[in-house]
Amino acid sequence: MITFMLLLPNLVNGACPNKCSGHGKCEEDDVCACKQNWFGGDCSQRKCPYTRAWVDSGNINDPHFYAECANKGSCDRETGICNCDTGYGGSGCRRQTCPNDCSGHGTCEYIEDFTTDSEGQWDEHKIMGCKCDPGYESHDCSSKICPRGDDPLTTGQEKYTELITIVATQDLGSNTDIIFLTYSDPYGNEWTTEAFYPTNCDTIRKQLNKIPNHALSGIVVVDAETTTLHAINSNTGAIAITTANTHLNCKITYPQRPGTTGVQSLSCSYADADRNVKGMQPYRDATTTISTCTIIQVTNSAENTPVLHELATCSNRGLCDGSTGQCECFTGHKGLSCEIQEALF
Repeated sequence: MITFMLLLPNLVNGACPNKCSGHGKCEEDDVCACKQNWFGGDCSQRKCPYTRAWVDSGNINDPHFYAECANKGSCDRETGICNCDTGYGGSGCRRQTCPNDCSGHGTCEYIEDFTTDSEGQWDEHKIMGCKCDPGYESHDCSSKICPRGDDPLTTGQEKYTELITIVATQDLGSNTDIIFLTYSDPYGNEWTTEAFYPTNCDTIRKQLNKIPNHALSGIVVVDAETTTLHAINSNTGAIAITTANTHLNCKITYPQRPGTTGVQSLSCSYADADRNVKGMQPYRDATTTISTCTIIQVTNSAENTPVLHELATCSNRGLCDGSTGQCECFTGHKGLSCEIQEALF
């Protein structure tokens, strides 16, 4: 009896490498179709975040197109986390880091927090800088601010004077005419008065004198209702002669002492309806009807470019010790900001 054996070819099922590492699906021709954020022949490597590139020479149409680790770091394929170059951080190295973490005397913030002109720019959520706490300065907020004052050796200058102009729709002093003032001193502090009724100029003086630390003690506030003033246009710098004749005009003159010489920063606002919520500062409890509340710079000079007293670090007559915040005055000068000349040469 003859037995015939049918020889059949061995059938072998192919397999994808490493079974796609558990991060993909094995498809035809033993090729892995990797899941999102995984790649490689066996889907074992991770992708890192893609963000706007700091620079990309390979894309002439958009030098800041999306790139892995923003082209400012290398990707760790095991973890999918970028190892960012020095000075860069965040997911995908998307932003700069602040120097020395702002030395513990400031906050690291986006460039858009420092200006209103950054909207729509590619770097508005990338470039960062230090916003220093009051009393500190420099790029990393490591230096204390030294006192500032007027250089005692310059002459022919004018004191800094401002005019608060208030136009009300009702008689001033009524319980609907409410304003508040905000003063920003040259050392980074910001002070806001309570909401008050601007009955007259002395009311304004009393509120400014209430600002803590005697920041504005010594200011002179007078009624400028019929005074001829030289008002400076904040846009062009030109001076126009005007006669103050609106509802209430108060001229403020700052004292010649450290911190209050030179250009000062005072703003005036009227307490709108949103400030009747408890916890607001300043708080108001009535509806305002004030239509205008502005502050302009004035001068006694008819010159187009009036010379004001300086507000210079150590009055230009000493060196600032940033570690202590104190001025080291040159020989012949003394005072908190070296503003006093004690010897003639």
